[in-house]
Amino acid sequence: MGAAFWFWLLLGIALLGAEWKLGTLFILWFGVAAEFVALMLWLYPGAGWDAQLFLWGVTGCTLVWSRFGSSR
Repeated sequence: MGAAFWFWLLLGIALLGAEWKLGTLFILWFGVAAEFVALMLWLYPGAGWDAQLFLWGVTGCTLVWSRFGSSR
């Protein structure tokens, strides 16, 4: 496992821990997205940093939108 995998895994854990402490239900989705990127890096370890950031951003924004924006 490369350093990028551990970075995303620990970032996800940190964001989920912050969500648990703050209870905002906003940070949660970016923590889940970071864990998803870690999973993708475990399956496909050759992904570049730009693909990782893109996947995290798109996944996080999609999860936030599905939770807060789709109720209209």
